[in-house]
Amino acid sequence: MGHGTRTRETQQSHASVTSPTVRVGAAGRAACGPGPRSSVRELAGLDMKEPPGPGKHRTHVIRRRIRLSLAVVVALSVLAFSAAGVVISLEIGAANADAALTSRIQATEADVGAAVDAQRDALRLYVINGSADLVQAYHQGVDAEQAALQKLIGLAAGDERLVAATSALDSSSAAWRAGRAEPAIALVDRGAKAAAQNTMGDSYELQLLGSVDSSRMILTSVVQTREQATRDGAAALSTTIVAMLVAVGLMIIVAVLVVGRWFTRSISDPLDHLMITAEAVTSGHDAEFKAERDDEVGMLAGTLEGLRRSVEQRLEETRSNASRAQTFNVLSERIAFASGEEDILEGAMIALDRLLSPARGDFLLLNPSQDRLFVAAAWGSGALPRGTPINVDRPDKCPGIRHGFPYLVADVQDGMAVQCVVHRAESGSLLCVPMLAVGQTVGVIHLQQPPDRPIDAGAIRLASRVAEQAALALANTRLMRTLEGQAMTDALTGLHNARFFDPYLERELLASARDRHPLGVIMIDLDRFKVFNDTYGHPAGDQALKAFAITVESSLRASDLVARYGGEEFVVAVRGADLAATIAVAEKIRKSVERLVVDLGPGRRAKLTASFGVASSPVHGTDRLVLLRTADDALYQAKQQGRNRVAVPWSAAAHTPAIEQRPPAPEVVSDEPAPRDDNRGETEHPAA
Repeated sequence: MGHGTRTRETQQSHASVTSPTVRVGAAGRAACGPGPRSSVRELAGLDMKEPPGPGKHRTHVIRRRIRLSLAVVVALSVLAFSAAGVVISLEIGAANADAALTSRIQATEADVGAAVDAQRDALRLYVINGSADLVQAYHQGVDAEQAALQKLIGLAAGDERLVAATSALDSSSAAWRAGRAEPAIALVDRGAKAAAQNTMGDSYELQLLGSVDSSRMILTSVVQTREQATRDGAAALSTTIVAMLVAVGLMIIVAVLVVGRWFTRSISDPLDHLMITAEAVTSGHDAEFKAERDDEVGMLAGTLEGLRRSVEQRLEETRSNASRAQTFNVLSERIAFASGEEDILEGAMIALDRLLSPARGDFLLLNPSQDRLFVAAAWGSGALPRGTPINVDRPDKCPGIRHGFPYLVADVQDGMAVQCVVHRAESGSLLCVPMLAVGQTVGVIHLQQPPDRPIDAGAIRLASRVAEQAALALANTRLMRTLEGQAMTDALTGLHNARFFDPYLERELLASARDRHPLGVIMIDLDRFKVFNDTYGHPAGDQALKAFAITVESSLRASDLVARYGGEEFVVAVRGADLAATIAVAEKIRKSVERLVVDLGPGRRAKLTASFGVASSPVHGTDRLVLLRTADDALYQAKQQGRNRVAVPWSAAAHTPAIEQRPPAPEVVSDEPAPRDDNRGETEHPAA
């Protein structure tokens, strides 16, 4: 892996530069805040109030001509459509009236048929059962028929066939009532129901009913014929309307053609000339748009000329942007081949000088604990040497680090402006750009410019790009160095090692201080382990270290942690344990180790002992190094007192509970005195 992203990805990112979120002071908003969008005329350098050339009246020449032509076309169209509309309205009104009349005639004809059928049904039922209600229903049917026939004759005024058919139905229906219906009712009323029933259905009645039905069929046929005539009239009206609209449309087309011919001669030809000039400019020829006409086309030519000049200016800006992109590409390549943090920062500093030429600035990096800033690179007057720590109690005193966004102080002499106490500036503008990578703050870049060269939004974007690339490269470099130089687990025992334990203890100390809980530390060293190795061999020593690690882990809670600190030295962190509780845990481990029997093979066994030094936070301090040193001193005391025991620092011995004293550990082979580092100073086991 390289320190930077790949070249192709970097080039793509350079091609589309996004604007970072920027926090500015009140005085800086006017310097880099977005303004209103420029119109085409403003880009072309034209005054929106005064058109180019002499006289304002010339901008209305073509406009007046177009308005006049459109007025003529619209007037002709209105007249034609008005005349056609009047005729169509009259025709449609007549057709609608005829259709409504036909619909009423159809409904009335249906009412006549229903009344006739009601009379027949009521008569037959009356003859059968003689109910008085049926006689009333019969007379109601007669009345309804007469009313419907009178209405139908009124509607059919002027239609002789319909009047004749209606009269014929009236006559045939009256003949049936006089010839059969009334006599049958009279017979039933006299009690001769059987005689009345005999008259029903005879040949005479059938003749009368046939006459009625024939008249009804004729009336229905006449009504249907009238309905069909109405439909044919509607279809003819539609054809007439279409013909009239076509005629009006042809008139309008002719008018438009006449106006179009004039438009072509007075407007289109001059525009074609402008198009030819535009094509020449596009092809790279040195052509200009000339305003030769005293109308809107001339004004358009002047506008295009202004745009041409604006494009040339934008082309120069594009070349400048390309140069900046090239600078970022070179920076990416340099970062990719950088051998360390110094090379990365040097490349970023050169890139900033080419892009912005800041008068003064620095690169400040955070220490691993994220609580101190130190100078990684600086330039300009009053630049601090590399490695100089910044005299501030918290890094977030820098507004850029505090907010996590670039922060601009447009005028550091403004009494209302937020000042950066990390980088003091006396005049001009100051930009604080945080260096962020994978969610972490790596450092901050400060850029200072004099009052005559204020920092704008473009400068903020460029500085943010440089900060982003440098921060990612620094993070990658540190990650690679960490992965290459650290292994968090001891391969032999499976315990964590010192590289894991040290930051772990730092975090635990901070947590215990925050929660006001004690934290115990136990330093353990196997007694005369070199003699053990020399006596039983290194494989046996490896087996003993494994058994010892298992024994210690089994004696601890799940919340406690044991790590192999180096060779035969181990360290334990006991959460929530004061000095007395830590001593008790150490004594528990010591007894477990004392009872441990290491199986070295068939018929071979060995025993181990260990010495313990304890310390506790906050009694012996809250700093990791101080606490470990205190526990190590106590371990040395345990060695001096004969090994196989738990010891506390001399200063705390008088205030701790009595510790069970054990006989000195038996020596396997040794008549030598025990120096301070007799176990840790011996040749370290290869597995360590």
